[in-house]
Amino acid sequence: MYREFSHFVRKVFTLGFFLFILHNSNLIFPVHAEGEFQTTYNITYDVNELGETLVNENIILKNLTDKFYPSNFSLTIGAFKLDGVLASDSIGQLPVKLENQPKKTVINVDLINQQIVGKEKEYTFNLKFKSTDFSTKIGNVWQISIPKVNSTSKDDIYNLSVLVPVSFGDPATIIPEPEETSEIGGKLKFDYSQEKIINSGILANFGTNQVGDFKIIFNVYNPGFLSKEVLVPIPPNTSYQQVIIKSIEPKPENVIKDFDGNYQALFRLERNQFTTVTVTGSVNLYASPILERKLLTAKEQEGYKTSQKFWEKDSIGVKVKVKELLSSESALSTNEKVRVINKYISETLAFDSERIKSNDFARLGALAALNNPQKSLSSEYTDLFVAMARAADIPARALVGYAYSNNLDIRPLSFQGTKLHNWPEYYDSERGWVMVDPTWQSTSGGVDYFTFFDLNHFVTAIRGSYSILSYPLDSIELKFVDELPNPESKIKLNLDSADLVYSGIPSKVKVKVENLGNYEYESKNLTLSAGRVNLILSRENNLIDGGTEGKVIKTPVIPPLGYIEYEFDLRTPYVWQSFDDVLSLQIGDEVLNKKIEIKPIIAYRFFYPVLISLTLVIFSAYILSLILHLKFPKGHSSR
Repeated sequence: MYREFSHFVRKVFTLGFFLFILHNSNLIFPVHAEGEFQTTYNITYDVNELGETLVNENIILKNLTDKFYPSNFSLTIGAFKLDGVLASDSIGQLPVKLENQPKKTVINVDLINQQIVGKEKEYTFNLKFKSTDFSTKIGNVWQISIPKVNSTSKDDIYNLSVLVPVSFGDPATIIPEPEETSEIGGKLKFDYSQEKIINSGILANFGTNQVGDFKIIFNVYNPGFLSKEVLVPIPPNTSYQQVIIKSIEPKPENVIKDFDGNYQALFRLERNQFTTVTVTGSVNLYASPILERKLLTAKEQEGYKTSQKFWEKDSIGVKVKVKELLSSESALSTNEKVRVINKYISETLAFDSERIKSNDFARLGALAALNNPQKSLSSEYTDLFVAMARAADIPARALVGYAYSNNLDIRPLSFQGTKLHNWPEYYDSERGWVMVDPTWQSTSGGVDYFTFFDLNHFVTAIRGSYSILSYPLDSIELKFVDELPNPESKIKLNLDSADLVYSGIPSKVKVKVENLGNYEYESKNLTLSAGRVNLILSRENNLIDGGTEGKVIKTPVIPPLGYIEYEFDLRTPYVWQSFDDVLSLQIGDEVLNKKIEIKPIIAYRFFYPVLISLTLVIFSAYILSLILHLKFPKGHSSR
């Protein structure tokens, strides 16, 4: 995953106070004076074929008074691997000292070569260093991550250029958009002015998709005294990812797709039984949605606006904060409202690394995060986002998954002590479900994880209808590879019915559609038809046409290794009919036919014994009622 760094361009000047007094002697006092200098940064990040970045900062200090000159300059870089740090001016090299601090490096430059005094006078020097912390290749993707500029003075001016090899290809995503793009010397050049980079870092992905093989392990236990069914969530298809399931061991009884879109593997555990479930597969990750936008009904949207444990959207604190943020923003679109909420969370909450060190992964919830923002992990960022979005009447839910990070200080992972990460998504009627990551936007120094997303977030479970996962995974491995296996939905149809059906006697037809392939089978129309017999669907929840030509059912998506079943009642119009018929089951291009024989009820081998028995029962009942009538005539009373 690409590294993002808090290149907090925090400059600290130690200024000499220049004062002409007695005998024209000067006294130098080190001070920190805001507004005494205007600083212009002309910065270039030049990435080579191996991913090493040469950073060249040409810095101009302009005196705004006639009393000061700079004697020292400090630059704080949110990176760790700095090599070949050099500083120089027109006279020659300048002394440089590096100070390693938690999550950052401070470069101190002694400006000893010149003492330029006078209003509007300028002093120019150059700072260079190399680092591998600004670019990363993962699988098929190069990612370039340039931290946000944090200016300490309103007078500062920034101009920034990023150069990358043409061999990286065109960027799949780049945020913010550069003001100018050009090609020079085998490099793509992206130019930015201060307005573009003052509010966010630069994030560029060179590559359209990312492919990985995964292995996930769940430890599942039934502590009860009775057997029970358990559902284990396995990675689903989403708007941003395509999932292939190679194997599930042990084999589940079924795999279904729930309301939130999760794949749920169904297992039956006996009492006090423990089992380890291993899921292997491949995933293709995309930076923007690949599936057609699915519109949610009003009822479905309401399901993603409710208050739940950890998502206290109806609490006074959450409602007041949302009203405060959006009170003057009533005309904003859904996307713009969520941007305000995301900005507040990413800038207010602080990631607490000490909790990770002390193995404290307790989930605190949205209200606790709002009241104590300094104690947050990814769960708190996500829960607060979901609660605030829902309080703003915007559908939102939480995602759990694997997020590749090669720098845990910049992109921390903090879900229940595993390699997993939490991030939210919200629903926009114009765009569908949209993923964001306020945690990493906060910890990366402001790299924008709202406008576009990356290729390193792999969803393993969706939490929307319920805020708690029943069985979170215990371990996950993801290895990036070059190619995705061929997605295959292999359908097997089964018609279970009697070969011989007697007119007038109820009969059942069971339909089963199995997906034996490695990829989900999309929702399609299933048709069961017959020549002359009548078919009645036992449960008509998905029936979209019940005409004379057959029963048409809109099936749900069938996950890999899953199946769906339907049951029909078979009826014949007359009890004396005798004929042959064909049941025809079709879904997509798959067709299964089955011949059945219809015979009149009198051909039933038990017909006559049953008829005689019924006759005897009826006759006996009549005789008994007659005897009772004669013995106890109407109106007779005995005392």
